[in-house]
Amino acid sequence: MNEYFYEAYDKNGRKVSNIISAQSLEEAKSLLKNQEFVVVKIEPIKKNFSFKLFEGKITEQELYNFFKELSIMTKSGVKIEKALTVIERSLDNVKLKKIVNEIVKDIKSGVTLPSAFEKHSIFDSLIVAVIKTGDSTGTLSESFSNIAEYLKFKIQFKQEIKSALVYPIFLIFASFLTIFAMFKFIIPKFFSIFSANYEELPLISKILLNISNFFTLNPYFIGTFIMLIVGVNILIRTGKLKVLLDYSVNVPLLRNVVINLELSRFSYSMYSMLSSGIDFLKSLELSTNVVQNKKIKRSLESVIPDIRSGKTITESFRKIEYFPSFMLSLINVGEESGNLKDIFYELYTIFEERFKTFVKRTLTILEPAVITLTGIIVGFIVISLILTVMSMSNVKL
Repeated sequence: MNEYFYEAYDKNGRKVSNIISAQSLEEAKSLLKNQEFVVVKIEPIKKNFSFKLFEGKITEQELYNFFKELSIMTKSGVKIEKALTVIERSLDNVKLKKIVNEIVKDIKSGVTLPSAFEKHSIFDSLIVAVIKTGDSTGTLSESFSNIAEYLKFKIQFKQEIKSALVYPIFLIFASFLTIFAMFKFIIPKFFSIFSANYEELPLISKILLNISNFFTLNPYFIGTFIMLIVGVNILIRTGKLKVLLDYSVNVPLLRNVVINLELSRFSYSMYSMLSSGIDFLKSLELSTNVVQNKKIKRSLESVIPDIRSGKTITESFRKIEYFPSFMLSLINVGEESGNLKDIFYELYTIFEERFKTFVKRTLTILEPAVITLTGIIVGFIVISLILTVMSMSNVKL
C-alpha cells in the first residue's frame, strides 16, 4: 500500500486535506471520487525524511482536545462514528488526522471501538482500558471525559514544574554567562598589562589568572561543554539516565520529593480508573505503569498477586515501604466504606500539595543561593584586581 497526500473539496464545499492509502495514484483518485471529493491536489508521500518531518508529533494537548471534543459530542447524542468523522475534518495535525481516519474505517468494517483505538501506540493501555469499560457499560461520553481530565492533569502537572524552573534556570544561565565573560574577555585584557611581572603578582591574582588562562588557552573548552550537554541529552532520550534516577528514592534529600511526585501520579491514575468503572485490580495494574521510578513501581507490582489471592488491599499495601502510614489509614477507611475512588482523589491532593510545597521551598532557597554564589565569585574577582593594582603600584594596605 502507498500513501498519498491530497487536498480536495467535499460535497459541502469545504476544503479538506488528508492522507489516503491505495495501491496506485489512479486507485487513490477513484476512492476519493467515490467519497464525493473534488480533488485539487494529490501526490505520493515519500517514506523517508520528508514523510517523518511532515507527520510531526502528536502532543498531549492535541490528545486532550481530541478526547474533550469526543466527550462533548457523544454526550450531546452524536454517534461515535459521526463524532470521529466531524473531529477528523477539524484536526490540523496530519498524523492524528490519519489515525482518526483509520479508526473510522475500522469501525465501519466491523472492528470494535476499543480494538480500533488499541491498534495505535499513541493511545496507551490506560486509555484503551477506559474506552473498553465505557464501551461495555454504555458510558462512552463519561469515559472520554475521564480520559480528557487525566490528560489535562498530566499537562498541567508538567507545565507547573516547567514554570517553576524557568526563573532558576535563567538565573543560573545568566550567572554562568557573566562569570564566563569575565574570565574569557575582561580578566585577560586586564592582566595583559602585568604579564611581564607575573612572579610579583599576589597569590590570589595568580589563581585568578590561571583560571582565566584555562578559558582563554583551551580551545576545546566550549566544545567539551557542548558535548557534555549532548551526552546528557542522549542519556535522557535512551532512558539510561533513569537508571541513576531510580536510586534517587534512596537519597535522603530527594526521597520525599520523589515519593510525593510518584504517589501523586499513582493516586490520580487510580482515581481516574475507578471513576471510569474499572475494577480495583485492573486499575492497580494500569496505574502502576504510570509510575516512573522503578523501585516504587516494583513495590506496587509485588502486591498485585497478594490482592489477587484474596488478601485485603490494606494488608497488601502494608508491605510497600514507600507508602506513609496516613495513606494506609485512609485506604483502610475507603476499603471498609467502599469509597476508594474519593480516597485516592484526596491522596492525590495531599501528595500534590506536598510536592509543590517542596518545590517552592527549594526554589526559595536556590534563587538567593545562586545570587550569593555569583556575588562571591564576582567579589573575589574584584578584590583580586584591586590587590593586583595595589601590589604593582607598591601601595601598602
